[in-house]
Amino acid sequence: MKLKFITLISVLCVGVFALCSCNIGIAKKDYSKTVTDVSLFEFTLNSDGETYGITVKEGAELPEIVNLPSAYSGKPVTAVLTEGFKNISSVKEIYLPGSFTFIGSSAFVGCKNLTTVKAENLSKISANAFFGCSSLRYFDFTDAVKEIGDYAFSETAFYELSFKAVEKIGAKAFYKCDKLHNVYIPETTVYIGEDAFSKTGNVLFDVSSSNPVYQKDANGKIVEK
Repeated sequence: MKLKFITLISVLCVGVFALCSCNIGIAKKDYSKTVTDVSLFEFTLNSDGETYGITVKEGAELPEIVNLPSAYSGKPVTAVLTEGFKNISSVKEIYLPGSFTFIGSSAFVGCKNLTTVKAENLSKISANAFFGCSSLRYFDFTDAVKEIGDYAFSETAFYELSFKAVEKIGAKAFYKCDKLHNVYIPETTVYIGEDAFSKTGNVLFDVSSSNPVYQKDANGKIVEK
């Protein structure tokens, strides 16, 4: 009986390890070998004349995993333009290489099956960028991300958020994220808009003790100092 019990525990441990390994594999997935066909996109020269913005061609059918091109016609692609991927239901994962620094307004609004966004160098995520992406659970909030616009991630499926260097979080940026439970606010965050985390349920906040504007109260909620 004792031997059977030990064997059962061993099997369970192996199973747990396997599941963890799968999650690690997802987190470290190599997107560099899956660049999506550029013929599916339209490219618009930005106002600086040196970089391009990208949108999906009307009627284009995108694969489940999309790796956006980092360059076009010899110039870097730096932005997803306004409504560039609006209501594209086929995409589940998207990778934005290091050339991308900007996501325009409503760029991915209504992409209901999008679960994962990997980004290396984004600095600004505009208003409504991922509004209504009801399956979105994973997003790279790297130390490059400085600004999150109003309603940018409203009605998404995040469970926890850990910002690294965000300076501004817009009004209702995470409004109605009803699965959200934990949020970390770093010392760099000096502005949080009205109702940024409202209608999210019982969220517990952790705030850097070095933050000059915000702190956590006795109930685990974020308040101004």
